[in-house]
Amino acid sequence: MNSPIRVIVVDDHEIFRNGLKMVIGKIENTRVVGEASNGQEFLDLLKSTPTDIVLMDVEMPFLNGIELAAMDKGKYAKRPHNLNKY
Repeated sequence: MNSPIRVIVVDDHEIFRNGLKMVIGKIENTRVVGEASNGQEFLDLLKSTPTDIVLMDVEMPFLNGIELAAMDKGKYAKRPHNLNKY
């Protein structure tokens, strides 16, 4: 069996994070390995939590999704970013 796909959810709305975690939990071979409510929390989490996919809000306090994507420059992500405002 393959290793599960590791997902981090980053959004400043807790109810939205919880909904995403519930949906992701139903997807075979996929699990949420962490969550953050802002960009700084995400960067701190990323230091200790390997991930394959990050689902990130664009509009957040303390570093938004666009600022984080611009900072990345291949340091964290090996594939292109897909940002969503919704």
